[in-house]
Amino acid sequence: MKKLIYLFATCLALLTACSKDPKPDRATPFIGDWRTEPADSGIFKFQTFWKIERGGPNMLNIATSDSVLTMDEFLPSFAIEIPVYNVKIDEPGKMVLNYTRASSGVIFTYKGTANLIDEKLIATMQTTSSEDGLISSRTLIFHR
Repeated sequence: MKKLIYLFATCLALLTACSKDPKPDRATPFIGDWRTEPADSGIFKFQTFWKIERGGPNMLNIATSDSVLTMDEFLPSFAIEIPVYNVKIDEPGKMVLNYTRASSGVIFTYKGTANLIDEKLIATMQTTSSEDGLISSRTLIFHR
């Protein structure tokens, strides 16, 4: 009788362990190199690049680079690079953006979301400046 109870308990434990669904991997669709189309202001061309890597279960790390190419020989071209760690994936196809960067003593805070829609990554963010409290909004559309 003890052997029968032991066998039943072992089978029940195995069936219970096998029936649990693993946590869904929400990070994989985001991973890779993303870029916006160049935007032209007449004097500058702006383009943003994101290199997204897995940061943990349902977490991402983003290496973001804003490139400014000048069309005027007297103005320098430059890039601003910001590493962003532990970006949370809130639900399938949606990540939450919340990070800061410092530039010349001014702290910029970025908050928003990025959604995967039709093979595009659409990021909607608000940027706040610590210098004057100015809030600006922008939407970036990334392609692979």
